[in-house]
Amino acid sequence: MFEQLWMSGILVAFSVFGIKAGVGLGAQIYSTSLSPGKKAVFTGGCFFAYLFLFFGIYAIVSQLNLLNYLDKLSHLLQYGMWVHLVVALGLLVWGTTLLMRPSNAKHPSLFRASLLLVVPCPVCATVILLNLTLALSLSPYPPFLTTLILFGMFMGIITLTLGMLL
Repeated sequence: MFEQLWMSGILVAFSVFGIKAGVGLGAQIYSTSLSPGKKAVFTGGCFFAYLFLFFGIYAIVSQLNLLNYLDKLSHLLQYGMWVHLVVALGLLVWGTTLLMRPSNAKHPSLFRASLLLVVPCPVCATVILLNLTLALSLSPYPPFLTTLILFGMFMGIITLTLGMLL
């Protein structure tokens, strides 16, 4: 039962941020004003930024067992999911508003809005950290593969979002 609840929590947390990142990435990919090279650089940068984030957190978690410190951090993390949802939804609304605004040559709002939606916020990085920590302690798979699976889930959510934006 605990593992099903944990998996549901991961999907909710990753979905909120994955949709947000997918909308930002989609604004760049589906823009007619950008060259294919710039689209590829933005997409590759997004992919490698998240790859670095996931495996950077994996490196930290594999060297430091955060579950030993969970009792000390629990009061800080008690409302972490709610804070994550509020921040992610707020950034989604803000970024979408910027995307809907007509672009001005002096103020390229499309790029800034997309970047705002794609860049991981500290709350989202914390959610990835906690989910990865829990996954590594519960998963029967090797730690590297578990990290790769979670990264794949997150990228899958972004890809589904991009597909729905077509």
